[in-house]
Amino acid sequence: MLAAWLALAVGLAWLFLDRQLDRAFIVYRYAANLAAGHGFGYNPGDGILINAASPPYVALLAGLSRLPVELPLLGSLVGAAAIVLGGAALYGMGFQEQDGLSAALAAGIYVALPGLWLLLGLETPLWMALCLAAVWMQVREHMLPAALLLALATLVRPESLILAAVLVIDLLISGRSLPLPAAGIYIGGIALGLLWGQSLAMGGPLPGLSPALVGMDDYSVPGGLIPLLSDLFALSWLWPGMLFVSGAGAILLREQRWALLLVSWAALQVAALGILRVNAGPWTYAPLYAALAALTGLGLAFFMQRLPPGWGALAAGLASALVVGTLSLTIYTFTLTPPDYEWGILTLPEVDTQAAEAGRWLAANTPPEAQVGITRLGALGYYAERPLIDYGGALDAELRAAQARGDGQWWIGARTPQVVVLSEEELHDLEGFDLTTDPWFTTTYEEAERIPASQADRPALLIFERTSDPRPLTETLVNYVTYPGGLTLNRIASDFSLAPLETGITGRVRLEWLLEEPIQRVHHVEMRIVGRDGTLLAQLGRPLDLSIWPRREFLTSYHSLQIASAANPGLYMVEVGVGPDPFNLEWRSIAEAKVPFPSSTFLGALSGASANFGEIRLEGYRLARTEAGLEVLLMWVAATRPPADYTVLVQVRDPAGAVAAELSTQPHGGAYPTSIWSSGEQVPDTYMIDDTSLPAGAYEVYVGLLAADGSRILTSDGLDMVLVGPVYISE
Repeated sequence: MLAAWLALAVGLAWLFLDRQLDRAFIVYRYAANLAAGHGFGYNPGDGILINAASPPYVALLAGLSRLPVELPLLGSLVGAAAIVLGGAALYGMGFQEQDGLSAALAAGIYVALPGLWLLLGLETPLWMALCLAAVWMQVREHMLPAALLLALATLVRPESLILAAVLVIDLLISGRSLPLPAAGIYIGGIALGLLWGQSLAMGGPLPGLSPALVGMDDYSVPGGLIPLLSDLFALSWLWPGMLFVSGAGAILLREQRWALLLVSWAALQVAALGILRVNAGPWTYAPLYAALAALTGLGLAFFMQRLPPGWGALAAGLASALVVGTLSLTIYTFTLTPPDYEWGILTLPEVDTQAAEAGRWLAANTPPEAQVGITRLGALGYYAERPLIDYGGALDAELRAAQARGDGQWWIGARTPQVVVLSEEELHDLEGFDLTTDPWFTTTYEEAERIPASQADRPALLIFERTSDPRPLTETLVNYVTYPGGLTLNRIASDFSLAPLETGITGRVRLEWLLEEPIQRVHHVEMRIVGRDGTLLAQLGRPLDLSIWPRREFLTSYHSLQIASAANPGLYMVEVGVGPDPFNLEWRSIAEAKVPFPSSTFLGALSGASANFGEIRLEGYRLARTEAGLEVLLMWVAATRPPADYTVLVQVRDPAGAVAAELSTQPHGGAYPTSIWSSGEQVPDTYMIDDTSLPAGAYEVYVGLLAADGSRILTSDGLDMVLVGPVYISE
């Protein structure tokens, strides 16, 4: 039976060694970094260990990586060996109870169960082997080895505390006290392991949760039992029969302490994780596999021992062959399952060959320091060997928070990676965000490689490279602009200048928000840059689901603006509109932008005239009669930035000094007020005066400035108006 059991383990290992889980490549990347001296970090030096990786398991693979075996194969070999050792521990604990038949059957069933083989490459098989070995040592009353094994298991996965509680209760029920040396080894082993892991992490955080405490599906652990059984029943008719046999095995639980410990552990595992509201994953049910194997072995032994003499051994052999053979066939069925074939809860996605190819392309065609933005970890990250920015936020708390509030655009605006890897579907729909409609993305990134899928119905994988370095964001303080519903805009930051406003570019804008009260629906946020005369230079909007935003926290959103290339000089307002739909927005002005006059502006034929009005000087003029009237062109120069908006007063006086016609207006009709003039800036301005009612004759044109209160600003010579030149009005 031992030979048959080992042959079974070797055969199943051979089936699964080439089957790689995409999730396991997260662990392999950690192991590769640790072996290279970079500590526990997905990106070298960051000290971030996400919950997909267990520190002791990573350290084990890193130590074994010196062997001439690639990490993916090494992970499968470690897992296969752990399954065999777990079966051996199961046999040992059952044999210790003087029940070799049920122990051997349980060990064979455990090795043949698909649950652990489907998780090959992850830490679960190793964790189960440590836990089962700890139970075995306790059954044999070797408490010190049991404590040490249990400490190692707890370091691999913290929910081993559940098994520790079961073993302590077992000691108390049996009338024995907890040995203090064993308790010291357990507590001290965990403490030393954490300190050692912290030192390897180079000061970075170690996880507070294990992979088993991070669910994948929408099921709770107790609620996931039904989908789990559905998956198993769909694979083989044997599973209902196994449950029936295991029910018979439950009759013998009181006589078999080892099996009672395993069943108690499995039941408490499901109950505890259910109380903690942990979502189910295929690894959360690993203790159930050991309990099921033990109960099935006991049940088979129960029936066989009641057969006539001589028939028991034959029945045991036939039953073992039937059970193990069917289970092996079940496992083989999984090996034939296409990668995109999804079961309810039992399996994990296998390695994506397309993503692995993309990772190899990145390793060969990008510099080692290039940051890569991705939507998936796993094989792509392992083969790329580049610093990664994870769209899902596993490596970045701020990205994770942005995902939680439904802002799928935040990552690209905030992190601007050198390379972005997306599927063709994700390019057009990344949680509702279409990157092809984002002018900043389309002008900043260009497609560098397209990796076709191995299957015709799957999208291609696209690799985009950034064409230029991102410009830094410059903040502009906003004095708490409020919107209906308790939404406040605090500040704005842009990667382009507002004064002077850069035109003909596509810019990136960051808005900082504060939500005081809950808003129960998606709102549309739109930005625009508009002149005083209504000229629109840029406008773009997108939805934000404010209903899931946390309250009383400063949050940011990123927006793109494509600014028109042709813009008349003048003052423009940056406005943000917020509302339940794009046609019902509350607009607020949040900043000013200025398009200045080109410093190379050439007017020609200006007559000399000089007058100093303090902050502003008049340095030239030109007078001309046109069909539209008398054209007065003045060249202003700002000595310093004026503190207010001044009004220009132009008067046409007759020979007697009486005012025959006049015009008062802000420069450029208010589109270019004096308050936005910069020190040293030249501002030409033209004023048209209706001269149709003026009699023919000689006139003089005077110019002055009016303050905001209407009073006249005096020149340095004490004049309130200065003569700029004569003009003759003909018939």
